[in-house]
Amino acid sequence: IKSDTKQIKGDTEEILALLQQLMARAGLSAQIKARDEFAPHSSTSLQQIQEAVAKLKGLPTAAQYNQLAIKAGSVLFSTGNPKHMAEAEALLVQARDSTQVPAEKALACFNLFQIRLRRQAYDEALADLQTAITIDRNYAWHDVGKYPMIRILGAGGMGCVFLCHDQWDEGNKVVVKCFWEGRKGSRKAVFGEAMIMRKIASAYVPTPLDCGYVDAIRQERPFFVTEYLEGALDGETWLKKHGKLDVATGLAVGLQIAKGLQVAHQQGVYHLDLKPANLLFKQTESGLMVKIIDFGQARVATSLRQEALSRRSVGGMTQLGQALFFGTLYYAPPEQRGETQYGKPSAKSDLYAFAATLYRLMTGEMPDTLNPHYLADAPSALFELLCDCKKNDPAQRPDSAQLVKRLEDILAKLEQIPHNLPFSNGKRKAQEEALKAVSDKRLSFWNPFAFQRRFQPRLDWQPAKTIEIDFNKQPCAILVGTVIVRNDGKVPWFGRLLRNKDYPDYQVKFSLNYRHEQLINGGFLLSDEGEEVPLVPLGFREVGEETALTRNMKLRVSHETPIYIFLATDVITDFQAHQTVSGPRTVTFGGPEKDFHLSVEMWRAKKPVAAQEIDFELELVPEEPQPPLVTYQARAETLYFGKGKSLSSGTFRFESQAQHQFAKPFKGRFNILSYKNNLPLLNNPVTLAEGEEVVVLPAPESQSKKRENNRVESKVLVFCDGEIISNPEPRQDYSFNLTGKFAHEDSEPGPHTFTLHRDPTRAYIALEIVQFKKTYSLYWQPKAEKASEKAEKAENAFEKSPRFRLRLEGREEAEGHSLDNGILNLDHNLVKFDKGTLAVTIFEIQLGNTGNSGQGWVKLHLTMELKFQPQVRRAIKLYQGYQIKNSLHLITKDYQGEFTG
Repeated sequence: IKSDTKQIKGDTEEILALLQQLMARAGLSAQIKARDEFAPHSSTSLQQIQEAVAKLKGLPTAAQYNQLAIKAGSVLFSTGNPKHMAEAEALLVQARDSTQVPAEKALACFNLFQIRLRRQAYDEALADLQTAITIDRNYAWHDVGKYPMIRILGAGGMGCVFLCHDQWDEGNKVVVKCFWEGRKGSRKAVFGEAMIMRKIASAYVPTPLDCGYVDAIRQERPFFVTEYLEGALDGETWLKKHGKLDVATGLAVGLQIAKGLQVAHQQGVYHLDLKPANLLFKQTESGLMVKIIDFGQARVATSLRQEALSRRSVGGMTQLGQALFFGTLYYAPPEQRGETQYGKPSAKSDLYAFAATLYRLMTGEMPDTLNPHYLADAPSALFELLCDCKKNDPAQRPDSAQLVKRLEDILAKLEQIPHNLPFSNGKRKAQEEALKAVSDKRLSFWNPFAFQRRFQPRLDWQPAKTIEIDFNKQPCAILVGTVIVRNDGKVPWFGRLLRNKDYPDYQVKFSLNYRHEQLINGGFLLSDEGEEVPLVPLGFREVGEETALTRNMKLRVSHETPIYIFLATDVITDFQAHQTVSGPRTVTFGGPEKDFHLSVEMWRAKKPVAAQEIDFELELVPEEPQPPLVTYQARAETLYFGKGKSLSSGTFRFESQAQHQFAKPFKGRFNILSYKNNLPLLNNPVTLAEGEEVVVLPAPESQSKKRENNRVESKVLVFCDGEIISNPEPRQDYSFNLTGKFAHEDSEPGPHTFTLHRDPTRAYIALEIVQFKKTYSLYWQPKAEKASEKAEKAENAFEKSPRFRLRLEGREEAEGHSLDNGILNLDHNLVKFDKGTLAVTIFEIQLGNTGNSGQGWVKLHLTMELKFQPQVRRAIKLYQGYQIKNSLHLITKDYQGEFTG
């Protein structure tokens, strides 16, 4: 049981550390924020998230399980993937239902509110939010005491909208919009534009009623209150329920919107987020009434749509994320999509969005491209007006006053209907049905071939502005560009006579032509290698689908039909650079002169009818340098001191953690801090053999070569200087740590230890006797060792008598000479005797040992004796009691010895 508990504790700490690392890297917290859905993730972090969640699911009994589940839910939410959101929801439900800690329960409920909002489970989301607020009022998005919540009306890039009771106004229903990320400032500065619409444009916007902050002191969590229009539907809901607007109704609706924009622009107020979802429709006796919502709220809070657009793909997005993506892609002008050459957003930005919005309402089609075919029943002047409003350059768009004037002119000319008559009287509809009946009879009589426009298709290619594979981000489907099908066919004479402007639909087949082998040979690594049915890296997919790409697609097309081409980065997993990667690489697609040949072909009745080369540049952004995994392998052999030598105590291995071959190498500086008896050592005596700078290349494609080629090894060297690292008696322990940037998980920076033993090298006596120009080098010859003598004492390991070599004028004899009975006979040295003569050097004894590790010593016992011939002895007179031996002295540099004899 103790072992299991210890294992669970270890796993819990490991999961917690991994989750905290992932959260820190993505800027997350345990409490989910709306923008977390668009947090950037690499394939590595996504894999780590799945590993952490898998381990967590195996620890249901852990003490910290609920805390871990909440953190895991936050991390899963940040992927923005609906599948991961479902996992997060399950973990949070389990934490909510099992925890006994009120704070954990409130946090789990609040996070569930955010997740369920994404899948539009509004009733469940509201229940969770109310539970969280009951426990902790800090989770409230607005003043719930004054405005109790009834239900959630919707959510978007700026915030969430609630239907509430107004407790101060007899419980009347109001709409409260709460903002994800509010701006700070005075009420006038933040809410001024939104509130001024009450005075200048009350006919075109819901009446503003109140505004404020939940935390007025910190100016946090702003909210905005407007009137509630019972029975009103937003534009997208109206389209789903009632279908597209007819010409007369559409023009009337457009004029109402244009007038609302005009009065706002005159006061310097811009909407900057106009789209069908921000319009409220309500049928009245006089016709369809329109109210523009969210006017002036660009100053109240920031929108997350730029974060959504930065993903540049709807693959793996929630419903809210897709709404933000398409809302920006289809309705925001270039200046709001980051194209700075068009200047800052202005009143003209609303004109671009107006054109896209009215086109969507009157055709039911997405407004990425305006197709006159879908407005064939409307006056041609309307299509021209929409095209003018939707020009990329704001300077070429009309202003709101011109927009109102042109719409009024179009309405006036349409069957000469007076401005003040409602379009619900059916007059126009009856006329259209009568004309259609006449046309049908004519067509049944005449050959359609003489009436119908010819099919002469042409394919035009419009690449996306920026096309890149960023190997630091999670895989997705990237929009490469759009193939526009255009019909250049003419209408025959009879069709022109009947004013036929129609573009008929045709069933065609599209095929995208390229070779897998060329992609692979060009350096791309595909995830489908070895698969029986290869996955498609470049292909077609209808916007919003979650299916894999296909190279062939059947479709009914007309004039101006867009065909989207995507690139799947989950199929293109890597790129072989064949050299060190220093920055982005650009590869080209298109004709034969490009790096990769790519074209699209359109077929009809099994015959090719049009083709177009798909030209674009693909920028490959390498994976950023990843800190290496650092491990240490200690040296197995005993470490002995050697003065002046650098000894290896072990080896640090730096292994690449890059998940792609197309990655920048890691370059970093590493130092070693060393210690003796827990005190730091000076002058860095312990160092890396390869120097402080370490370069680790990413792994190659082959896994068999990976561990060989993506790993750098550097020995740890200990410099034995004899002072900081001295010859120990008999051993000394040292420790050291590696400092630098490395992968924290599983890395082994230290502390590591090594033991240094005393230098085992035997130091021999170094003895030289110098007489004039002659030097006698004396040495003792080792005995021939026998197996039985290995245990003998050290002093018996040498011959008793020394040998010598004579060195004369720098030349030393190769062979040594034996000393008879250990006696060295020097040449006769004549010493002239004069009274008062200073001491005369007879010869020098130079004594030491061969050791170089310090702290060594040699013991010398020296006996001196003067022996004279009898006749000489009688001739020498000694001074007052001195003996003959007193005339001999041993002079040393640092020690005066005592001698007898």
